[in-house]
Amino acid sequence: MAEYDDIKKSCELANDYKQIAICNEKEIKLDQNYFYIDISSKFKIAFLKKDLEKFTKYYLVSPFLILYHFYLKEKNDKALYIFNQKDFITFTIFKENSLIFGKHIKKDENFAFDQFVIDSIKEFYENECCYFIEDIKIYDADFIDENILEKLYENILLEIDHEKIEIDKLLDEICKNEKYLGWFYKKEKKKKEFIFPKWLTIAAAVIFSIMILADIYIRFQNSVLEEKMINLQNEKIDLQDKIEELRSETKELKEIIPFAQEIKSKNTLIVSNIKNIFDLVPDEIVLTKAEFTKNSLILMGFTPKKRYFEEFINKALKNFYQKREVKYKKIENGYIFISKKSRVN
Repeated sequence: MAEYDDIKKSCELANDYKQIAICNEKEIKLDQNYFYIDISSKFKIAFLKKDLEKFTKYYLVSPFLILYHFYLKEKNDKALYIFNQKDFITFTIFKENSLIFGKHIKKDENFAFDQFVIDSIKEFYENECCYFIEDIKIYDADFIDENILEKLYENILLEIDHEKIEIDKLLDEICKNEKYLGWFYKKEKKKKEFIFPKWLTIAAAVIFSIMILADIYIRFQNSVLEEKMINLQNEKIDLQDKIEELRSETKELKEIIPFAQEIKSKNTLIVSNIKNIFDLVPDEIVLTKAEFTKNSLILMGFTPKKRYFEEFINKALKNFYQKREVKYKKIENGYIFISKKSRVN
């Protein structure tokens, strides 16, 4: 049982290899360029020898044998058997367990299924006298549209039996069948010649494996160290950049501090002056607005008498603002004033 499981795994469908089917009743001269497999002493399947050198598995199964497998189940000698694949198509007719007509081709871009069947039937009738096909058995591993089958039926008026199949399952079924074993092309396995004793070969393989593992480990460690060094270098560069940024910011701060201190001193002086001015305002005068600028002072308010405001201006503001302009507006109990003072630069 294990032997047939191995065969099943080693089977390959011979689509790409040139092959022909030959009825044993026909006398032919065997071609030395072909390898022949005899099928039940009824017919032969021939492969081109140079094709057989390139296949990879150990058992080669012909598409003709696939159709013979289906024929043996019902032995319909009046049927046309067709094995349809995506890129290949196989066409056979059997009679009394022998394959009397067969074709295996690769489809081209102009391939039309219905026309291929019609042309193949015509070709068969040209070579066979008084033998008629009554129905068609199609084993479809690709997809044939029902409209094409209806069109084919209208042209040939033969019953069509269309069955979908899966190639992998079908190949498994055939390859594990003991009676088919002699019908496969078997590739010879080359025997391995050992120059050294087996134990020495095993020891060398073990040592070689250890050396490879050690090399892989050392390479891995080197890779890790290199990555760490790169990361440290990148961190060093980042630190240097940050140090430069801090130096630049420190330099800017050193340049700004004198200006800030000067501004702070000026602000302190201005606040002191403003406080002094407001402290000197007489009780009789009411300020409604005081607007300070760098070189001027605008005051608005009320005074019961002009002299109160004049005395205040002369006494309190004379030292700060040298130029002055005052406007008065008479109201019922005094004057509303607008005064603009400015410094002489």
